[in-house]
Amino acid sequence: MFTIKDFLEMKLVPWYRNLTDAPIPMTKPIEYASVNDLPLDDFIRENEMVISIATPYMKDEKLMTEFINGLIDANASIFLLATPSNKLVLSDKNIKIAKENDLPIFQIPWEIRFADILEAVLTEIHTTYNKEVDGLKELQTKLLEAFLSNSEISEAAKIISESLECDVTIQDLNGNIICGKDDPAEMYSISLESDNHLYGYFCFNLKKTIKIVSLLRRILSPLLMLWFYKDDIISNAQRMARDDFVWDLACGEDPKSENTIRSAELMGFHLSCPYTCIVGRPMLDGSHDKAWGNSWMTSNINSLKKDLLFIAQSMGCEIMITHQKDLIIIYLENLMSGAKESVNRFLDRAEEYLRRSSPRIFFSWGISEIKTNLTNFRTYFIHAKLAEELCAGNTGTGKRFQFEDTIIFNIMSALSTNEEIMKALYNIICPLIEYDKTSNGCLMNTLKSYLSYRNISETARNLNMHRQSLLYKLNKIEELTDLSLKNTEDIFLMEICMHLYADFSNKLE
Repeated sequence: MFTIKDFLEMKLVPWYRNLTDAPIPMTKPIEYASVNDLPLDDFIRENEMVISIATPYMKDEKLMTEFINGLIDANASIFLLATPSNKLVLSDKNIKIAKENDLPIFQIPWEIRFADILEAVLTEIHTTYNKEVDGLKELQTKLLEAFLSNSEISEAAKIISESLECDVTIQDLNGNIICGKDDPAEMYSISLESDNHLYGYFCFNLKKTIKIVSLLRRILSPLLMLWFYKDDIISNAQRMARDDFVWDLACGEDPKSENTIRSAELMGFHLSCPYTCIVGRPMLDGSHDKAWGNSWMTSNINSLKKDLLFIAQSMGCEIMITHQKDLIIIYLENLMSGAKESVNRFLDRAEEYLRRSSPRIFFSWGISEIKTNLTNFRTYFIHAKLAEELCAGNTGTGKRFQFEDTIIFNIMSALSTNEEIMKALYNIICPLIEYDKTSNGCLMNTLKSYLSYRNISETARNLNMHRQSLLYKLNKIEELTDLSLKNTEDIFLMEICMHLYADFSNKLE
């Protein structure tokens, strides 16, 4: 960086007089040099050395004041005045203005040709700039090598600090320090952003010219963004994996399988806890519009999840969350005492948070049965979703509906207490249970998935099964149950069997 100190050391002028008697800001940068007179308009650039003949302004203080103010407004670096007389004096007013705004004003010899000064200064500025550019190119290479070698962002900060010979700090978008100096308040800050999304800030305390700062922004911003992109990609991948895992549970993934248990451990989930399933759907002023709800959920799901996680943690509850289109699906741990009250307290706080950020938005909530035994994730989700759908369609029930309040629950409860009906239903489904025990055919799981999707392709995709293999299993189910999956009454009977399947072992064995 070419500075006032560098200019004076070039000894381009045999002598100079400091017309303000203020300390000379030796480290002030000089990026440009020009010869100018009034009117200045917008011709003066920041950090520009301005040379002028003082004769027109010696007898007119107002003109000199106008000139000085114009240079101050432009953030000029230094003002050089030449006059035939060596006794140029500024008024007290102009001295004060220059001092207060850190503008050095020198008188230089009349005999010096301005062109000689301009040529020498511009050559030196250009040479200095090229050296700094070469240094930044080397810095660019080092940062790229650091990223490709999987170094942490703190290593990037160290490389930059050593290259620029100054303290640096890297902050996240909330201003929290990621690495570097603890107090970046007095530092120059460069925003790290892409596609109008702010990721963080890079701060440094080294005085640099406007050109170099601009160059630093162009070089450092995209390179440092690589670390933020990497963290963002990892975070999004983890979030998507957690979402998919919870959704797989809701769709019938076996929570006892070795793969599921291992995945749950890696994600920090505790499947052994008893959970209640809660299904929520956003509504705007009572409008039950799925397209609008899907759009709102996509835009707000991350902040909503963050709030729900915070609420659950503050209550001491485990929680698992996913979202599918316009629905948010929550598995909230049942506390040993007051489980129902905990669910309502959780939803009360969720709605309180929601009202603060989006006062026109509210949710309709469906709540599954609340039990303290191991969770049937698939069944609980179906029941919570059913309850939410009844809630959304029943204006008299408010914003929450529990599965225990539904007609289907009451019907199933009545059926499960009738021993003859339970035996008849068990006889229908028993061949599938026995077949799975002897041949590991997974017919029960296949039937459960098919009854959910009612579509061959979607069921095959959900089960990760070849279409022909699925057709074989469905034919086997029809053969063993003596029911047809093409007959609506038979399908309804199978659904009742599957709903009551969990009760068979307790009531009949």
